[in-house]
Amino acid sequence: MIGQMNTWKEFHTSNNEWACFAVIAKHSNKSNAGYVIVLNINDCYKRCGVSCTPDNHELLEVAYFILFACEDLIDTVHDVESDFIMANITHWVLSQIGASVEWLLWEGRITANHQYITTSNLALDRETNTYRRYTRNTLVCLCENSERIQHLNAKELYTCLRKNPEIPIYQTPLSNEFEMDVKYLLGDHNGIGAAYEVNEECLSTTASVRMIERLRGRSRKPLLFSKIGLYACKYKSYYQ
Repeated sequence: MIGQMNTWKEFHTSNNEWACFAVIAKHSNKSNAGYVIVLNINDCYKRCGVSCTPDNHELLEVAYFILFACEDLIDTVHDVESDFIMANITHWVLSQIGASVEWLLWEGRITANHQYITTSNLALDRETNTYRRYTRNTLVCLCENSERIQHLNAKELYTCLRKNPEIPIYQTPLSNEFEMDVKYLLGDHNGIGAAYEVNEECLSTTASVRMIERLRGRSRKPLLFSKIGLYACKYKSYYQ
């Protein structure tokens, strides 16, 4: 995760040939705080910047920036593999920024003028009405800065994202795992594993956009997850 120092990564082809060098720099000038992404592809440097609390529109701009920057890969990399590399770059950049932003928001070090969606490994203790950490349960929360506004079930999450297209789901290790769990529960068992799935649906998009597509058209079907968590949802009495 990005701290006070820059973070960088090299991307290679399946033959271990160098394809791209990516750098993310975090800057905290009061008048222009945020993140700068620099890609070096075929010795061509391209740059993109976002604010310190990017909304979903800004994250989409980053994804589009990477899409157009990776057009230069066509000169040296096969089409199919260039898509794979582009998806990996997109996922790495959005995950680095997402983890940094969410952590800073939770720490109260920055504030945003928009809400966001986060996930947490918690479970509700009905006797004490408090939450405890539980690795096999994931709750979805609508947040504002360092506060949780409400917990959402699948239908509420879909409605929230549809009505508020600026709301981001910041890509963190837990949110990536949650997305893959939802994908699995929807019957798509391809690409499930420790590594993030990389295919055409990851190209030039964000976690919020993907989640809308995954939940679309499920208004008359059983909930994938309730307000008290993803795995708790399999027990009907837990629906809220």
